[in-house]
Formats: sequence, C-alpha cells, structure tokens
Amino acid sequence: MNARTLGPVFGFGLALATAAACADPLVDHPTILVTVVQGQIQVSEPRADILRTEGAVVWKLPAGSGYEFPKKAIVVASPQGVHDCDVTDHGQGFRCGKLKHVSGAKYGYSVKLVSSGSGQAPPALDPFILHHPD
Repeated sequence: MNARTLGPVFGFGLALATAAACADPLVDHPTILVTVVQGQIQVSEPRADILRTEGAVVWKLPAGSGYEFPKKAIVVASPQGVHDCDVTDHGQGFRCGKLKHVSGAKYGYSVKLVSSGSGQAPPALDPFILHHPD
C-alpha cells in the first residue's frame, strides 16, 4: 500500500474507533426486588423484559430481610457466553451481566436464598428473563 491508500484507511479506522468510544454505554435494567412472603420467594418482575440497551439484570433484597443471596443464588439457563452472574453487596444483591443480546430469547432462571439467621431457606423460585425482540 502506498501513502495515498493508507491515509483514507487510517482515517476510516480512526472514525470507527471514535464512534465506538462515543456510543451510549449500556445501563442496568431497573432493579428487581426480591422478597419472602409467607415462606415463598417473590420477585417484583416475574418476567424481566431486557432491552438491547440494558447491560445487566440486578436483584436486591430489602434491608433487614433476614436472607442473603448465596454465591450461586441466581442461575440463568442460557448458553455459555450470554450471562455472567455474581453476588454483590455482601449477599444483599445479585447481578447478571448480559454479555450478548439474543433478540427474542427467553431464559428461565432460579432464585435461591439462604437465611442470614437461624431460619430455613425458602424454596427456590423459577421466573424468566426475556431478551426483548428488536
């Protein structure tokens, strides 16, 4: 390649890099509240409808709930490379980062809690995550 060819090629590459750097960052889906009512886990959003512009799903327990999220509290039944999940906030939160948006895909997930005191853990709950269709 000569200098006449390289100039436009580098210019185009710089334009692409600038556009990628200026792209809107992904935001988290609104927080899903996890509560225990009469010994049963409940979530504020039984079907989490995740938009392409949302980069993660976040679950929180209310202060003083008497429960915690264990290390594998939320397991999403998605293929490897779609979600990356981990406990946060010293067991009071859980976050699943969306590594890739699969338009229209629906994934079941389980929610498990442990008692932070001497009580029993409630049975797991099995809601859904929907990657909103484009």
